[in-house]
Amino acid sequence: MTTVKLSILAFLLLCLSECRERVDLTVLPAETQKGANTFGCHIDNKLFVADKNLGRRLLPPERSIRAYYSTQKLILGACLNFDQPEGTCNDIYMRIDNPLEQVSIPISYGYFSEGGFGHECWAYCGENVGEVFLTRFDTINNVVSGRFQFSAQCYSHIDRLVDGVPAIQVTDGRFDIELLLVEEYLLPYKMWDLPN
Repeated sequence: MTTVKLSILAFLLLCLSECRERVDLTVLPAETQKGANTFGCHIDNKLFVADKNLGRRLLPPERSIRAYYSTQKLILGACLNFDQPEGTCNDIYMRIDNPLEQVSIPISYGYFSEGGFGHECWAYCGENVGEVFLTRFDTINNVVSGRFQFSAQCYSHIDRLVDGVPAIQVTDGRFDIELLLVEEYLLPYKMWDLPN
């Protein structure tokens, strides 16, 4: 009898854990300004959308859609089109220096990496590669939302530009993320220490 009760309890917990909001990975997310933790874009005309529910499946566990702000640096990042069998995702990050709301500003550093290894391009990246338009940048209510686009060059795993590979074009980008305010030394990515 105890085994039956435990089985029912386990089943109910499993059902409740699956009751979170589903993310439609076949369309760009709506443009909202409420901290909905949405992120999507086209990369060379292919759709990429982040699933805000997958963070606990990442190793190490983390938020699959991230926004950090500290001393005039805004960092946006997401794990796009997570491939569960391989346990990899396509990472995209942007650094925006001196972010302002309701104006187009340069993306100081843009980065995209296809999941897994064995690609000629370890990452696509570059400095001053595009622009972002923040529709909301609210450090009181901790919300950042907006649109972005950038292009980036192919780099090998030893940080060398790979000749003959066309730059990727990231277009139609949009995000609405819960903003985390952190001390600068706690910014999570070493790459943000690159020259400004």
